[in-house]
Amino acid sequence: MIDLARDRRMPSQDRFITLDGMRGLAALVVAGSHISELVGLGDPPHAHLAGDFFFVLSGFVIAHAYERRMATTMRPIDFIRVRVIRLHPLIALGSGISLAAALAGSFSGDGPGAAMMLWTAVAAMLMIPVHSGSWPADFPLDGPAWFLFAEYAANIAFALLAVTLTAARLRLILLAGIAMLLVLAVGPAGLESYWRVDLVGLSLLRVVYPYFAGVLINWLHRTGASAPGISPLLAMTILSAILLAPLTAFDTAFEFAMIVAVFPPLVLASARDRLTERQAKWMLIAGRLSYPLYMLHFPLAVLLVPLALSALPPAAALASVMLVVAGASHLALRYYDEPLRAWLSTCWRSAQRQTIVA
Repeated sequence: MIDLARDRRMPSQDRFITLDGMRGLAALVVAGSHISELVGLGDPPHAHLAGDFFFVLSGFVIAHAYERRMATTMRPIDFIRVRVIRLHPLIALGSGISLAAALAGSFSGDGPGAAMMLWTAVAAMLMIPVHSGSWPADFPLDGPAWFLFAEYAANIAFALLAVTLTAARLRLILLAGIAMLLVLAVGPAGLESYWRVDLVGLSLLRVVYPYFAGVLINWLHRTGASAPGISPLLAMTILSAILLAPLTAFDTAFEFAMIVAVFPPLVLASARDRLTERQAKWMLIAGRLSYPLYMLHFPLAVLLVPLALSALPPAAALASVMLVVAGASHLALRYYDEPLRAWLSTCWRSAQRQTIVA
């Protein structure tokens, strides 16, 4: 076994490989649930909790990577630019796939006209929720982008608060976040459906607790509170059991408990990697594919599912579409996302140098 916290040859300060694997698993569950619903097989009732797990993970990783830099040399605007470069290329690609299909008449029904679709594309690039046509999504070109809308808001809040964030202020934010989750839990929509345009504003309430719980557990991790940790297999099993859990009579209470009391300690316990080389390899692959899989699966599935169902039974259609989407996500990562991000980062650094010289 490799203990990355002790083996100085491994980049323990820069990468949490078990968490990479868990992020990949959560993205796979989200993609599978959406595609399963599109082929008519239904979806796991708690798969949407993957979004809350992502929020905790984002708060943890962002605080680990940037909090100290923001307290010294990094300005909030520089942090936001880093996040835009990281997130926006795949936002553009996912929305572009749907836009091209819509303009080519690939979507059935009396959808909105070309002018409305182009405005929807502009809104998607600016992360502005918009209602377009009969589908009530806040981001009609790529429904799962609601998560990015909430995460951007959390990133901006973190950028503004990082320098002055104390333990007392963090406790107040977390208490407020729990109160917000309670309000949402007792509301008519419960803790799901925040992809809808009439609920998108409430997603800003949903993100507060899990994101800043991630910031808190980063503080705990820095003090060594992650020891002794749990095995990668156990961490993946627990996450799978939560996201694939069946309906119960206490669904709202279950989801509230997972967000508030289970996801943060699960991320903290998984932050100390104890992996074999083979486990590390597969978890790194899963982590790299997680974001393209999340952002591209829905627009690709909308195009592919009708074709698959015309030739295959639902279960086989689900498997075939998942394989094609995974392959397309890999290609998009390798030949589009990573090169574009590298180019944008180079342009930004060059512009910064020119500004300093001037």
